[in-house]
Amino acid sequence: QLDCCWAGRPSWCLPFQKMPSGFDYSKWDNIELSDDEEDVHPNIDKASWFRYKHQNRVEKDEDEEKKQLSLEKELQKLKKEYDSFGEGGKEHLKAKKVKAQIDKVESDLETLLKNKKWNADTMCKTAEEKTVLSESKDTPKPEPRLQGEAVAEGYCEFVEENEDLLESYIALGEEEDLEKVGNFLRQHGGKLLQG
Repeated sequence: QLDCCWAGRPSWCLPFQKMPSGFDYSKWDNIELSDDEEDVHPNIDKASWFRYKHQNRVEKDEDEEKKQLSLEKELQKLKKEYDSFGEGGKEHLKAKKVKAQIDKVESDLETLLKNKKWNADTMCKTAEEKTVLSESKDTPKPEPRLQGEAVAEGYCEFVEENEDLLESYIALGEEEDLEKVGNFLRQHGGKLLQG
């Protein structure tokens, strides 16, 4: 019986109701975290302990993989033998024994896969690795140095053509924001070097 203040309310807001267990977290029970390796003996340094645990984990994974491959090969061989009996011979005593062996191997394989421990090395595999570096932009090279009177003539032409750019650069001399100056030089440095 509900108190009168709860009458007419939706069922989801009623007090003391058990939340539905919609999520099954049991699949996360088989994950081995490297953070669990804090059980270091005081007489063993951490780096050696971690190396030992990692080596132990790798060997265990290799053994499990070998066992899995051997079970899969055995299962394949048994299925081929069972299929050789044909439809009529599957009721034969030997065929029933082979079928029982197939069921046992499938059960062992399923148990092995279900109880497999996952860690950082086995959770995922790198399919493709690619390193991308930023492309280098071609910076304009300064023009070759002029000699003699050609220097003066080229300089005068440069100043006349790029007067606004030079004025902007001179104005940046009073600027305390070095990032702004750096950006200006990155953008117009090649042009300024031509003068």
